[in-house]
Amino acid sequence: MKILILASNPRKDLNLDREIRDLKRAIENSRHREEFEVVDELAVRVGDLQELLHKHQPQIVHFCGHGSGGQGLVFESDMGREHWVSTDALSNLFRLFSSSVECVLLNACYSEEQAGAIVDHINYVIGMNQEIRDDAAIAFSKGFYRALGYACSIELAYEFGCNAIQLEISGSSLVRSAVSEAERKLGVANMVAKTLIPEHLKPILKTKPSIINNNQTLSQEKRAEIQLDIDKSLAAGSKVELCRDRNINFVLTQTLSDAKGTIWCCAISPNGQLVAASSGPIPGGLQIGWMTVPTVSDNTIRIWNIESGKLIHSISGYGKDFPSLAFGSSADYQILAGGSGDNTIKFWDVKTWRELLTLVGHSEWVDVVAFAPNGTILASGSNDGTIKIWDVQTGYELVTLPEHQGLVDSIAFSPDGAILASCSGDKITLWDVQKSRLLHTFSGHTGSVRSVAFSPSSQILASGSNDKTIKLWHLETKQELHTLYGHSKEVQSVAFMPNSNILASGSWDNTIRIWSVDSGRCLNTLFGHNNVIYSVVFSSDGQILVSGSADTTVKIWKHR
Repeated sequence: MKILILASNPRKDLNLDREIRDLKRAIENSRHREEFEVVDELAVRVGDLQELLHKHQPQIVHFCGHGSGGQGLVFESDMGREHWVSTDALSNLFRLFSSSVECVLLNACYSEEQAGAIVDHINYVIGMNQEIRDDAAIAFSKGFYRALGYACSIELAYEFGCNAIQLEISGSSLVRSAVSEAERKLGVANMVAKTLIPEHLKPILKTKPSIINNNQTLSQEKRAEIQLDIDKSLAAGSKVELCRDRNINFVLTQTLSDAKGTIWCCAISPNGQLVAASSGPIPGGLQIGWMTVPTVSDNTIRIWNIESGKLIHSISGYGKDFPSLAFGSSADYQILAGGSGDNTIKFWDVKTWRELLTLVGHSEWVDVVAFAPNGTILASGSNDGTIKIWDVQTGYELVTLPEHQGLVDSIAFSPDGAILASCSGDKITLWDVQKSRLLHTFSGHTGSVRSVAFSPSSQILASGSNDKTIKLWHLETKQELHTLYGHSKEVQSVAFMPNSNILASGSWDNTIRIWSVDSGRCLNTLFGHNNVIYSVVFSSDGQILVSGSADTTVKIWKHR
């Protein structure tokens, strides 16, 4: 995550050097410091604002300087003098950068008005509604960024920032001229320990309005569309949890580090007790110019107990990677399927880990496998551009869907089993499973689509792409509902949380984001991996999220 500090102090009366130094130190001393990059730009001129935001593409913008309510914020002119930038101009500036900026912190006096305008376009904006002294502003910054560095959400980091003011600053020093000289002389024995921040002096956190909570901003057609989804879910007896954009918190409980190579794929057993992960290239290798080419691969599938984190079995000896895994079950069996770099698919019995079948038919390596919800058929997608449907019990190939022109990156069955979605290049294709017939092709991404997933209601499809975005598609109207912005690099994996309207995404920016499907807002960002996240998957009850990364670890997160 990149933090851009914009500092402006033409009056030379603020201790901005200390604020920037302490902010950086709070990040540098935190657990996840490697996930952050801090860039500071001093004596920022008005004419530099657009250029700096274009150049750095930050996720957090931190302004330190002067504000004055209706007048705006103070930057510098070309002559080094004060230059006021209006609230409307600032709001419009951040509207243009809303696809990349997640949070704006206006550490300037009387900046609440600007925060209220900017939050129309940015998910989180923090402003000050009075004239807070330097030491209080610095204390807030330290508490806020320290918490982010320990993987707290922005909302929780805000609370830590406010608490830092309470802990570090005595009541008499919160604001300039807020306390009389006579009152200062009286003193209070335990003022420092028990400082309370008056509400009118407390930093203000504003969050972007939810389109559900503010549904008058929606067109009549869009409101009807969303209501149709809700009605269908209720009519079907679905226990869909309608999240009103509350914060969704996942806590890291286990890091499984037995693997030696990149984690390509993770899968959770239907009963939620086991997690399987396939491991590929081992870090290091042959250096060719700027690129390191791996020369050794782990080629191993490992299975752990989710609760204890204990490794219970390893599958190896096949000589090739397994880029994809899936658990399947019926009344008669429990199977782990693996798509292999040797162009085959293998089945193992989950109870004995004995190999049951090898499915042969693809001419290039198998990128992805997925079981239908009833467990009777398996779909596979390959570098040969085809999708094959297999009978699970016999291993016979039932049909080949040859529509794609390039490798098939991802496939997914709808929860009702009626539709299969697949992606190749920048296109997403929908298939009628029973008739093996092409239903529809979605276009809209500007980069390759890496992952697709169905919502629990079977009404919405999510797609993650190399263009750094996630798109949500309505399956009945065949229209795009939302484009989700926030990741700074390619989106590799998407997964819906069962029985809810929550989506998780894993990215090349080393983060997992948790999204509200209703509003398109990012509800939380999970830090912990230090390399590409290739796989995110939920347990069937939605209480566990598992992620696998090129940092060779599998992480288990629990919903709190």
